[in-house]
Amino acid sequence: MIIAFNKKMPQFNESNFIAENATLIGDVVLGQNSSVYFNSVLRGDSNRILIGENSVIEDMCMLHVNAFDEDIIIGDRVTIGHKVMLHSCKIEHDTLIGMGSIILDGAHIGHHSLVAAGSLVTGKMEIPPFSLVVGSPAKVLRKVSDKNLKMIDFTWKFYVNRSKEFMLNEKN
Repeated sequence: MIIAFNKKMPQFNESNFIAENATLIGDVVLGQNSSVYFNSVLRGDSNRILIGENSVIEDMCMLHVNAFDEDIIIGDRVTIGHKVMLHSCKIEHDTLIGMGSIILDGAHIGHHSLVAAGSLVTGKMEIPPFSLVVGSPAKVLRKVSDKNLKMIDFTWKFYVNRSKEFMLNEKN
């Protein structure tokens, strides 16, 4: 469902896969080849949600912005895992946020990072680039490994291709 709010309409194009039961509200901008999967809600009613190119919002995610001039900014080639909650945070490029994680207001995840499933990144937390982040509350465990970086790269590519398959299936 695509809903305008305060005279702002979500912005996307034919390269984006948006699942039939996903909801985009207000000031939401999707970059080229990015996708929003089933039962996810992106509510840009107070501020902007900006998603870069080749990024994926997996199933049942909740993205919302606060009323204090804090957007959600997601870089290119980012995977947001199933059931993740993002609130007014910044996630740099080539990053994977594991399933069920929560990233709170003002948190900043550096590029090429991996946030493990179920992690709670507290408000205003600064995560350096190339970090493996785990726990609740989250802590930087170590630098990501080459294996982690390959998984991050594989995952966004997989979902860009899967999104194209879904779009072809919708046309048939």
